[in-house]
Amino acid sequence: MHAAIQSGDAATVKAEAHALKGGIGTFFATASFETAYKLEIMGAAGDLKDAKATLQTLETELTSLRKKLEELMA
Repeated sequence: MHAAIQSGDAATVKAEAHALKGGIGTFFATASFETAYKLEIMGAAGDLKDAKATLQTLETELTSLRKKLEELMA
């Protein structure tokens, strides 16, 4: 998704965010789901001006989710 944002490829941002959102929904991770949805909407609108910052937020949220899942598996 970084490359798509960097190149201004809104269609790819939309598609990748949509797919990621579906996976996140499986874990009921509301904040991450909503952030991925924001990226999807940005891609659909063709407006990626805030996409880089939003992706950074999503990455932070996903790191937290990963840590929580690892704790559950330990």
